[in-house]
Amino acid sequence: MTFPYCLLTLLTVTLSTQLFAHGGGGDIDSDSCYIDIGPYNMHLTGYQPYAHGDEKFCESFPDLGKSVLAFDFYQQDLRELNTTIRIIQVKSISAGKSIPADKVSNSIAYSPPQKYPKGMVMVNHEFKTPGYFVALVTIKDSTGKNHVGRFPFSVAINGWPVEYSLLALLVVMNIVGYTLFRALPSAKTKAKPN
Repeated sequence: MTFPYCLLTLLTVTLSTQLFAHGGGGDIDSDSCYIDIGPYNMHLTGYQPYAHGDEKFCESFPDLGKSVLAFDFYQQDLRELNTTIRIIQVKSISAGKSIPADKVSNSIAYSPPQKYPKGMVMVNHEFKTPGYFVALVTIKDSTGKNHVGRFPFSVAINGWPVEYSLLALLVVMNIVGYTLFRALPSAKTKAKPN
C-alpha cells in the first residue's frame, strides 16, 4: 500500500471517529445533550430500552415506543429548587427552540413541579407518532423567578443523520482518491531510455 493511500485511509478513520463521538467528557460547550436553563444546566440522556437496550440518545430517538428521558442536574443547587418538565409535540426543531414557556395545553408527558433531591428526573413516555418534540424545563429559583430551557429532539424521523452523510462522503472521497492514484503513471512505467 502506498503512502498517500495510507494517509487518506488514516484521515477517513480519524474523522469518522470524531463524527460519532458524543462529547460526554463533562465539557458543556462540546456536548449537545446539555440544556441551558438560565444560570443552570441539565444533561439529557434518552433510552429506548425495549428497542435498543442501554443505547443512549438525546437529539434523535430512532424508533417509536416506550422511551425514558433522564434529566441529570449539573449543579448541586438544582436539587433544592422546584423543577417542572413537559414534553410537547411541535412542528419542527426550530419551532421547539422558540416555543413559549406557557405553552402547556398540548403536553404529552409531564413531571410536576417538585424538588428532586437525588439530582435526576426520569420521564417515561410511549411515543406513538413520529415527529418533533421539545422538553420544556422550568426551574423556579429561590427568589421565585422562573428559568426556562428548551431541548428539541426528534422521534422516528427517517433520513440519514449528518454524521452518516459526512462519513459516506469521506468513504467516496477515499475510493475516488485511490482510483485516481492508481490510474496515474508511476515512476516504474515511464518510458525507459533506449
